[in-house]
Amino acid sequence: MKPTNLQFKRKSRLLAITWPDGDFELSFEFLRVHSPSAEVKGHGGIGGQLPFGKQDVNVEKAEPAGNYGIRIYFDDGHNSGIYSFDTLHELAHNQEELWQHYVEQLHEKGLARAPESQVVTLFSPKGT
Repeated sequence: MKPTNLQFKRKSRLLAITWPDGDFELSFEFLRVHSPSAEVKGHGGIGGQLPFGKQDVNVEKAEPAGNYGIRIYFDDGHNSGIYSFDTLHELAHNQEELWQHYVEQLHEKGLARAPESQVVTLFSPKGT
């Protein structure tokens, strides 16, 4: 099924999609962490990495991938996943469950949605 409208809203970091069966908004973070790429999904569904620290990810550009989907270029350099319209439809209709599962995986692995920040202690007085 092909969407009737796709709109990337950079300021709010959302992809608004209109399908014949409804309107949906997918956050750029959600799209990035559910990329259909081999990096995320693994080869043949085996392997893959759990993306983390992608809370502030943005989309630099997107382009058609034939007549069946889009390629999204994220500002973290990721662009290898082609989102078929079927994949986007599935993500849109299952985003609540997929998001909950993702957050649980992060928690289990001790990872965070927020980009990692390194704290460097330059001086620490004795006794503190």
